[in-house]
Amino acid sequence: MPYLLIAVFYSGLAYVFDAYLHMSGLIIYLVASIGVTILVLALITLFYKVSAHATGLSGAVVILVMLSTRFADNDLFYPILTFIFITGLVLSSRLFLKAHTVKEIIFGVVTGVVVNFGIFYYLLNG
Repeated sequence: MPYLLIAVFYSGLAYVFDAYLHMSGLIIYLVASIGVTILVLALITLFYKVSAHATGLSGAVVILVMLSTRFADNDLFYPILTFIFITGLVLSSRLFLKAHTVKEIIFGVVTGVVVNFGIFYYLLNG
């Protein structure tokens, strides 16, 4: 239930950003992708335990890499490396604390990568 409420919040926020505040499309896409990722995570967790940390952090890395390649901006090189490092630390700590198994973390990473790659590939190339 908390995942669904958060997904509704992010979807509503994306709507407000677009309809009322007329913000940049990229910001709306980012907020909407967070909402979709959380919704997919909520649906998956009904059947299988997945690491939400892995999903979110890997999704952030994918978004940064896609933005970097789309806009050919090398200024994102160090933020990408930083996010990869932080992702490694967080996921290692989840294993160390026995909060997740390796399989749950891998499934979380795959979920974050697939969902966010799909969304941003479609939005940036469509």
